[in-house]
Amino acid sequence: MWVPPAKMYRAAFAVVFSVLVGIAIASYVMSDRFATSEESVIHTHEVISSVKALSAEMSEAESACQKYVLTGDRTLLIPYDVGLEMIPRHLKELRLLTADNPAQQQRLNELQPLIEAKLALLTQSIQLRESDTSA
Repeated sequence: MWVPPAKMYRAAFAVVFSVLVGIAIASYVMSDRFATSEESVIHTHEVISSVKALSAEMSEAESACQKYVLTGDRTLLIPYDVGLEMIPRHLKELRLLTADNPAQQQRLNELQPLIEAKLALLTQSIQLRESDTSA
């Protein structure tokens, strides 16, 4: 019966050990990549959530303004007043969340004057309704 020499055991052990170390390193690298990817996904969801919140505030403010203009009931302007306070906060939050993305910052630079113009139109509608004595 053939018995392998001790050097053969050492060589086999070295190969198995090298394979295990390689697997451990590959696992660590893949785990790190997954964690980075997961952070990116979470960040993207935060940005999307903030954009949705901004859009919802704009819609609520516009709807409240329209209801007030139609009815003249000042209590209907509460969502509009809340929107005037919250919209700049949402814009600021979006700027912070997208600080690492110049393209998104540029889009926010284009969006902000549009939002301000829309809010100015809503304010003007409210002022016209308040000055209208025939209603």
